[in-house]
Amino acid sequence: MQHITKLAFIICNIFIVCELFTSKALAAMTMAQFEQTLKTIRATCSTKNNLSDELIDGLKKGKFDESNKDLKSYVFCVAQMSGILSKRNEVNEQKMMSQIQNLLPDKMKEHSLAVWNECKTAQQGIPDKLDRIFKLTKCFYDVDPAQFVFP
Repeated sequence: MQHITKLAFIICNIFIVCELFTSKALAAMTMAQFEQTLKTIRATCSTKNNLSDELIDGLKKGKFDESNKDLKSYVFCVAQMSGILSKRNEVNEQKMMSQIQNLLPDKMKEHSLAVWNECKTAQQGIPDKLDRIFKLTKCFYDVDPAQFVFP
């Protein structure tokens, strides 16, 4: 029964996040809404990938363990839930630009565009989808560790 409850929680969170990221009527989020969305994504992806808070929080400190497939799967899950991936599991520039312009809080837009422009080629030539998104996310961190935001 607990497994069913956990599954229902995950499905509910996925629908909430999908609605947030796909609604055309939605204006830019407030910081409070953005932070709540990050919590929802984290709850869903960490449950799916069975990771400790310590490992996930390590990403915010630049600890990108290339050998940890579960951590890579978590990062990939975040990208999926953010609605920025193409059918080939690459970050789609058009989707990324749309999410930045239409959903991010206003105070994050300019910096996010600059980071995206600096890192968008980091995923090129990497055949594995987990490695590709992990490398791109690490680039986001490397460009500006002080302003790196990740669920």
